[in-house]
Amino acid sequence: MKKYKKLNVILTSKNSEYFKIESHFSNQLKNFRNINTSILIVFGSPQYGLKEIFDKERSDISKYYSFNFFPFQGTQTIRLEESIFGVLSILNNYIFA
Repeated sequence: MKKYKKLNVILTSKNSEYFKIESHFSNQLKNFRNINTSILIVFGSPQYGLKEIFDKERSDISKYYSFNFFPFQGTQTIRLEESIFGVLSILNNYIFA
């Protein structure tokens, strides 16, 4: 994560604010289409959420953009492989739409 600018890192968490089209970050996503840059998307593991992982690494989670991409999911957790495809689909829609 240290290789990336903090603006290019997206954390995914059910405890974060909902990802909305009106958010400042979604407007910034449109700019990524025009420049050759990378985005790092960080997911929790099946055993630990991002808060636990960041606490263990002694990193400040509040320095990064963090979003809940699946509000009202109706389950305790979403399987990692489902989350990856879902988040990539949502971001692809905002960047290249």
